[in-house]
Amino acid sequence: MSHGRVRQFTWVHHRKKSRAWGFTVTIGGKRVRRQGYLSRAEAQDALDALKHPDSAAVPAPASTMTLTEAFEQYFKAKVRKQSLDEDERIAKHLKAEFGETTPLVEITASRISAYKASRLAVEKSRRGSSLSAASINRPLALLRHLLRLAHEEWEVLSAVPRIKFEKEAQGRLGGSRQRKPPSCSPSAASRRTLP
Repeated sequence: MSHGRVRQFTWVHHRKKSRAWGFTVTIGGKRVRRQGYLSRAEAQDALDALKHPDSAAVPAPASTMTLTEAFEQYFKAKVRKQSLDEDERIAKHLKAEFGETTPLVEITASRISAYKASRLAVEKSRRGSSLSAASINRPLALLRHLLRLAHEEWEVLSAVPRIKFEKEAQGRLGGSRQRKPPSCSPSAASRRTLP
């Protein structure tokens, strides 16, 4: 955070010169500008209040919402989602892994990374091979979305833990890939001769 700078702004509007005090400060990498204060002292007080917010004035949200309650609220909000059955299957898996009665505030980045490590350690899945990156990422994506909703919309979390995903291969991996027949390619069309 920068120290901030209080200064006087002067401008002319309809041939009338006006003055006001304001400040510029950088907080968390973002520049914040405020103006319209009548005196330098008033602008300085506003700058100090912005730089040092009163911690007693903003209480941290006390959350008692459990993972099961959060998923119930999520499913009510996403009734029209086409892949809701898949979300319910993944939610059942996440509740088994993290615990149904676990409060959302106890789902931390360290617990999520431990869950991810356990999924990476699986040597044999139902298919007979290790889990793919997509199989690891889909539950993590649903969990991240749920935690973001809890933070941004439901306001029961003060912060969302950071979740890192596995790198997935690009494109479609399974199934047979069809190629265009050689007669449809532009070079083959130019070689054809008309009778």
